[in-house]
Amino acid sequence: MRLVSISRTVLAAAALAMAPNAGAQQLFIRETTSIGHPGQGHVLWWRPRSVTFQVNATSAVTPPCGDAEKAATLAELSIPAWNSATTAGAGQGCTDFQFIKGPRTTLHAIGNDCVNLVVFRVGSCTDAKIVPPLDGCHGTAGACAPKYNCWEHDASIIGLTTTTFNPDTGEILDADIEVNGFYPPSVSGFQLSCGKPGDLDCPPAGAGSYDNTNCNKIDIGAVAVHEAGHVLGLNHVCTALLGNDEYHDPTYDSICPAGSASVMIPNVGDVALRAPLTADVDGICGIYPLGQPTSTGVGSVPAQSEVCGTHEPKGGCGCGSAGAAELAGLALVFALRAARRLRRR
Repeated sequence: MRLVSISRTVLAAAALAMAPNAGAQQLFIRETTSIGHPGQGHVLWWRPRSVTFQVNATSAVTPPCGDAEKAATLAELSIPAWNSATTAGAGQGCTDFQFIKGPRTTLHAIGNDCVNLVVFRVGSCTDAKIVPPLDGCHGTAGACAPKYNCWEHDASIIGLTTTTFNPDTGEILDADIEVNGFYPPSVSGFQLSCGKPGDLDCPPAGAGSYDNTNCNKIDIGAVAVHEAGHVLGLNHVCTALLGNDEYHDPTYDSICPAGSASVMIPNVGDVALRAPLTADVDGICGIYPLGQPTSTGVGSVPAQSEVCGTHEPKGGCGCGSAGAAELAGLALVFALRAARRLRRR
């Protein structure tokens, strides 16, 4: 099977979708198979209504939050926040899609490997303190990360989700989340918080394994919920309102009126959102509506045997014999200058 790796540090392609409740002013945005070409290709979707994820928060140097167990637990509690998506005023949830917590793992590599991984990296792969400058992994894109559990993407990005999908249908086969963790005493990566939502204060110098120099502490729960939205097949929204000129697309102006809010806004500010909001609920319930077929954009969903053989019960796996698949990364961008402007949005 051909796998094409596409590194994305900007907004990926999107398709606009009307929210299920006609009176809503907000729209959600779906990722498509046509990277960089909004409105083209197939929208992305999962065949199973339950997707198992596994967390690796271990670090030989500086565990996220200073406590790998706390970090892993918070990620495991935050991602399933999408499971309880409920339309305002409804008596029950509007989707039967479920994120299921799997066993912890020590895996570092991402890709179509039957594991939907959440992995915390420990600083930049370009940092000589982490990866020896003469190591051969530098010659191959993506080779240092699984070897040293380091961050190989743009340093301004907090989290990135890599999705493996079938380009002929948009079916998602595997999705992995990477989080850009901190590596002292360098300033690569982000200090990750396990505190309450909104508590992004940094510890005093010398407290635990953190230092407050250039501290930029990020709530793990908010990052996990945002990236899980990408795993579902949702894209960023409201970038224009946030003033991120480098990611500005006039398309977003009309779908994000004043007062709009979504966990899919691609910046983390002072208010750490750990649960889907109205627009996000519209998104998951529009794609995976309770008791109704998945919105695939390709007509009826083919029988499993017609696609790729068998899926593992864990979901999103077992299509190694399928046709061409592509890897597309969706980034939660934290532009340092923009973030300082936006921390009090």
